[in-house]
Amino acid sequence: MSYKDIADISTDSDITKRILACVVQEGIDNPNVWVAENIMALASQPGWDSAWASAQVARQHTVGNDPGVITDGMILSAVQALNSSN
Repeated sequence: MSYKDIADISTDSDITKRILACVVQEGIDNPNVWVAENIMALASQPGWDSAWASAQVARQHTVGNDPGVITDGMILSAVQALNSSN
């Protein structure tokens, strides 16, 4: 797991917007606050860093907006797991 990849994911506005959309759809209170408080835990989910790194090598653009890299299912699973533990 690369700390650089985790840091890059956590500061990418496209992936953050996708996570926020998931959090809103899940009905979590204070979605902006929830995402801000959990972004590092989300970015460090197993498999996210390797998917991100592979996509960065293969492409010259931001990958946070590509649901083929970190899928909606990956986001949903992570959000649900973190929300149930809070």
